[in-house]
Amino acid sequence: MGQDGTDIGFAAFNGWFHELTGVHMTIYIITDWLGLVPLFICMLFGGIGFVQLVKRRSLFKVDYDIIF
Repeated sequence: MGQDGTDIGFAAFNGWFHELTGVHMTIYIITDWLGLVPLFICMLFGGIGFVQLVKRRSLFKVDYDIIF
């Protein structure tokens, strides 16, 4: 299943599941777009942290949860 017919990780399981379910482009497109949600959330936290940094003028005054 893997490169040069080797078994690497879950290659055999992934191949079996792919043969079982086939290809569904609608599900692929939905999961592809849903993968962008965490990136937007990270950008939101970064923006909030940046605004706090500018307003409070010190990195130590930015909320610890946002820095973490």
